[in-house]
Amino acid sequence: MIIVPEQRTVQKSQRKDESAVVEPIGVLLMVGLVALAGLIVGVVWFGAFEGMLTEPALFTGTATAYNIEGKDSVQGIKIISKGGDVLSFQDKAGGKPAYITLIRPDGNRAVLTYGTGTDKFSPGDTLYISTLSRNNATYQLTKEQPASKGALENGTWRVIITDGTLDVPLLSVSVLITGDVVEGNPGFSVESWVKWNKIPAPESNNEKWATIVVKGDSDANRAYHLQHNMDNSRFEFAAATSNKGSNVQSSTSPQKDIWYHVVGIYDQNEGKIAIYVNGTMEKSNTNMEKDGLRSSVGSYQVGKPDGIFYNNNIGTRRFDGTISGLEIYGRRLTDAEIVAHATAGHP
Repeated sequence: MIIVPEQRTVQKSQRKDESAVVEPIGVLLMVGLVALAGLIVGVVWFGAFEGMLTEPALFTGTATAYNIEGKDSVQGIKIISKGGDVLSFQDKAGGKPAYITLIRPDGNRAVLTYGTGTDKFSPGDTLYISTLSRNNATYQLTKEQPASKGALENGTWRVIITDGTLDVPLLSVSVLITGDVVEGNPGFSVESWVKWNKIPAPESNNEKWATIVVKGDSDANRAYHLQHNMDNSRFEFAAATSNKGSNVQSSTSPQKDIWYHVVGIYDQNEGKIAIYVNGTMEKSNTNMEKDGLRSSVGSYQVGKPDGIFYNNNIGTRRFDGTISGLEIYGRRLTDAEIVAHATAGHP
């Protein structure tokens, strides 16, 4: 009986038929996988379907330390956007939602404030990080370079920009701050060199209390005021906390055509204000509260011959003189610093 060869022929034919079926299925599977991969890429990068994954915010940039006002001992951080999407740090329309995390040298996360809530960070923009309140460990992010009072503590900081939609980091970089920051006492200081161009005695009501610099536009809302007393016969420094205001006057009487170095300080530790003329403290009191100067919604104004806007009056508190070397500090200058500044002479 010849049976075995026939069986082998049948089995061989069956294997050939199965191979012919499997090969097209493999091709179809490969095509399907390629199409699926393309769909995933389209969904992730181009937002193919509403409600699914959206395009991540793209960003290229750097974060580095820089010297504020060119001073080696006063440093902050600047972030430069080199390209990518417009970022919004307040989850507002008009920019990709993103947020910044700032890690202090001690490893703690810093409290960071930014702008008005509507600012955007576009390619080519630069943002600056500086101290807003060292006492409360709060920092500010601005598009304007901060004043020298905004120095950061020494050490390694970490800046992380994160996509607010996908929660993925766009930038993560360490920044080393090496400036020799002068901590000083908490509080506030304002200093200026001033010179009268005329005899200080007021010739009209608008020339009384001649202003050097003020943050505020009325007695009710000012945070600080470096000025003269009512008849301009003394220098005066006024300051206010949330619930209390006070002022001190110098013993020096300003004269025409003479430069004076005038400093007003608020020492938050002692609840003290004082006024210095040419490096010497001439008057102080300790009846201030210790919660810091109040915030003022009034404008920042520097005195001038045609006056300032004050107590709803235009052109009042006129100072017919020259103001030079005006500086404001978010701390209490030490006596030694004030003497050194006065001794250095008019800038």
